[in-house]
Amino acid sequence: EISQHQVEVIQSPQCWETYIHCDEVAFTQIAINLLLNALQATEPNGHISIQCIKSGNDTRTEVHFSDTGSGIAVSELERIFDPFHTTKDTGSGTGLGLSICYNLMTSMNGKIRVHSELGKGSDFILEFPQIQN
Repeated sequence: EISQHQVEVIQSPQCWETYIHCDEVAFTQIAINLLLNALQATEPNGHISIQCIKSGNDTRTEVHFSDTGSGIAVSELERIFDPFHTTKDTGSGTGLGLSICYNLMTSMNGKIRVHSELGKGSDFILEFPQIQN
């Protein structure tokens, strides 16, 4: 589907060197939801990036799914993870994708948040606790 949208997806090399403790199936579902949303919001020749960042003095790992898409209005951000809330046209989405992402992250003791600016794009941040040895 990525090639049909003519969008470049860039993954940072740090993602190959980063380990997170999570349910693999749940993480895959979250990644698919976020990538599909980014693809739908991004115009041809736009960019989607996936970055892995250690933060909080290495107490957590963040995985960023960023795009140069249409962005999300400030008025929508407060409800973006609510079930059945959608910013898409009627009939184009169920409004469950981000709610599912939120619930899956919570079930893995993680967090999901978003920074977005209308007309500039969005950055969805998955925050995972540090792996305990």
